Amino acid sequence: MEEDIFSVVRQKIIKAGTDDPREFADYYHILWIPLKETITGYPALYSGIAAIGINERLTGTWLRFAAWHELGHVLAGHVYEQGRLLDNGFFTQEVDSRTIPRHENTANLISADVCVKDDDVLRVSNYNSETIKTYRRI
Repeated sequence: MEEDIFSVVRQKIIKAGTDDPREFADYYHILWIPLKETITGYPALYSGIAAIGINERLTGTWLRFAAWHELGHVLAGHVYEQGRLLDNGFFTQEVDSRTIPRHENTANLISADVCVKDDDVLRVSNYNSETIKTYRRI
């Protein structure tokens, strides 16, 4: 991440006036493609237009995180890299995998930055939080 992508995303959210992923995509003319079957989501260029495919069965937090993950690929410029999607195909990640490709990690971090509130992180990471107290006991 050469530039501060998190600041860029925050500024775009402010300009759009929303962090709802579908409304954000509409505002920036990012095509939203409903997917069926088992693919969670993917980013792409469709006739030169940035697009994200999102599984229409996703709801709630999972929909929001997946959509922002794919929007993260668009906002970080991954869809504009020559041949990336055609050459590499779809990426699948096992939950217990220890290695995550750089682009996937960036998209995950962008999604987490949008979806997870700072207060929630502070609540569990504070030295006096129940989470840390439990961790210390382990």
